[in-house]
Amino acid sequence: MSVLAFCKQAIVEKLLWEMERRRNIMAFFQVGVHALVTDKYGNVLVTKRAECSDYMPMKWDIPGGKVEVGESAEQALKRELYEETGLHLLSAKPAYVYTNLSELPEMQSFQIIYCCECAGNEVKLNPQEHIEYRWVSFDALKQMDCIAFLQGYIGALEEI
Repeated sequence: MSVLAFCKQAIVEKLLWEMERRRNIMAFFQVGVHALVTDKYGNVLVTKRAECSDYMPMKWDIPGGKVEVGESAEQALKRELYEETGLHLLSAKPAYVYTNLSELPEMQSFQIIYCCECAGNEVKLNPQEHIEYRWVSFDALKQMDCIAFLQGYIGALEEI
């Protein structure tokens, strides 16, 4: 494991430990995980949120979700990726961490984006969560109607 990977892992574990420690103090604090999955051509897997979604319906996103109490970031990533796409996670490396303060002012969240390798690329969507998926270039992604956090960080993700 490289020094950079070790440091990123230490940051993730520190955030999760801090979240658990402050669970009762900060009722509206979340850690989220997201999977940056690419195909052999460098295209990114994006999913379109269902119309019934309670958060940004009909917007494009990358797979991911909340870390539940009692699970690690990697466990949450594996669970969310499988629940949303049917893909099995082989490996994941933390690649980007950001704080989300603007979307929901009553809540502070830390979001961790992982570069992911999956077993295969046959996507099976959960229709209650997502209605469509695409493999797209970063240039195409910049033109799509994405959720706010993704729109703000596409440039940074392209550099990963």
